[in-house]
Amino acid sequence: MRTRPALVLLAPALLLTGCATSPWKAGYEPEPGAAPLASIPADVVVVRPAPFARVDDALREFERAWADSDTYWEDWPEDERRFHTDNLISALQLPGSADDWGLIGRSRFTSFDPLDPEDGDLRDFAADIGADHAIWTSYYVGKTERVVDRPVHYPSWHYRHGRRGHGGFGGGTTTVWVPVSVEADETLWMAFFLSRR
Repeated sequence: MRTRPALVLLAPALLLTGCATSPWKAGYEPEPGAAPLASIPADVVVVRPAPFARVDDALREFERAWADSDTYWEDWPEDERRFHTDNLISALQLPGSADDWGLIGRSRFTSFDPLDPEDGDLRDFAADIGADHAIWTSYYVGKTERVVDRPVHYPSWHYRHGRRGHGGFGGGTTTVWVPVSVEADETLWMAFFLSRR
């Protein structure tokens, strides 16, 4: 029987994605103290959304309690840590309590690119880390400045050497890539990876 780590809450840093790797993998942070689990078949993984307002409220409540405490959250009494664990499970709209779920880790990142949590990427990553549930949520941040490379084409001239010493000037086009600041839609994404006990 696999052992499941206790659920704890931690505020991870944001990760700005823009590379070819899975954003769920790139933004992943394992839960502190969670032992790695064996991978499972992807077809058993449940992927579903949770309302952002519910998840955000649970995380903010934990962060407020942490800020008000004179003790690091890992040193809180068991009943206090369990309260916040149960609060998160409720926010994710999962049945039961901390007795029923082990939190393996979470992903958090912002993206300018369209993302579809149902395209299989999230499910595959959850299966790789042994999570049978991947609960995701998102929030539209708004339009923000983003630097992108844009091609700029301009004519170029050069001297061509011909046969028997004859030559002349020829034309062509040169392309350079120039960084340009543009407005783009930015979305915050979060996913919680859990395993049913």
